[in-house]
Amino acid sequence: MLALAAGEALAQLRYIGQQIVPTGHRFQGTEVGGLSGLDFDADTGIFYAISDDRSRDARFYALTLDLDRFHRALAPGMAGVRFTAVHRLLDAGGIAFEGRSVDPEAIRLHPRTKTLLWSSEGDPRRGIAPFLRETNADGTPVRVFVLPPQFLGAGGAAHGVRDNLAFESVAVTPSGARVLTAVENALKQDGPRASRREASDCRVVVFDHASGRALGQYVYRVDPVVAPSILPNGLETNGLAELIALDEDSFIAVERSFSAGSRLSIRLYLTRTAGASDVSGLDTLAGATYAAMPKDPLLDLSGLANDDGSPLWLDNIEAISLGPILPNGNRTLVLVSDNNFRASQQTQFLAFEVVGPLR
Repeated sequence: MLALAAGEALAQLRYIGQQIVPTGHRFQGTEVGGLSGLDFDADTGIFYAISDDRSRDARFYALTLDLDRFHRALAPGMAGVRFTAVHRLLDAGGIAFEGRSVDPEAIRLHPRTKTLLWSSEGDPRRGIAPFLRETNADGTPVRVFVLPPQFLGAGGAAHGVRDNLAFESVAVTPSGARVLTAVENALKQDGPRASRREASDCRVVVFDHASGRALGQYVYRVDPVVAPSILPNGLETNGLAELIALDEDSFIAVERSFSAGSRLSIRLYLTRTAGASDVSGLDTLAGATYAAMPKDPLLDLSGLANDDGSPLWLDNIEAISLGPILPNGNRTLVLVSDNNFRASQQTQFLAFEVVGPLR
């Protein structure tokens, strides 16, 4: 069991085990992969997972997880994962998105309406803006949220989101009143992307769900890259991969650090908007004075191990969800990886028992 200090609170996460869905697994005519967002409906026991597929087949899956089949083993199988449905995400008028016009990244179920909130990173190199949308459970569209101007490229090439570092996360507060999305690294006009030497200030935008109006913006500071690349001029990156709401103000943030040839680093933090500055009035953070969202270390997944003592091999973890209640009354937490549809990677589900308060 791993002790997790978070301010004055103390929680523990007990690693239950994992399941592995191999790359190439097929379900209802689709290749299961690119799972970069995950959320749980406690009323039905169904999880929803969005596929980060830029093809014409933008989609999300419904699935169930049998945590009794999760094992702390190198090759645990996938018997505890059962896909039950696949739904296409549709554009206005109920038509399929054009190929490479969307880059789905995160998905959350609204607790009252049972609609789904999801994000796309867009493609700034091709002039495709990121977005936050709401859709019905069958994939038909409900609405598009109007983004604040800081996230768009109208200010020129040095303004707006960076390529592949845009809306990687979506959170919905338990009441359903607020919806949040955040960029993975700083906007172009706000500061540098994360590196071995520098952190990166990510804007988090908060919307009122009822009106769709933006209520404010806050800064989440992503850590510098954890380890150097062992390849000459290899990619080094760290980013805010996901946010999940614990209450109206408290969240778990997932930071994923990758350097070419090195082991992935996945770290969870407790963070909150209380005490942070609302920076919605700033077109650029450069030179400005503001307070970032407070954050406390929650879990470094590099400390996890299999039952035989071998370290747990981590894939590209991008999604986090609360899960079902265990017979002892404790809540569970589930993470999943985006395999990028590569044979060298896999879709990895990790399950934890939450012991004690998270906030």
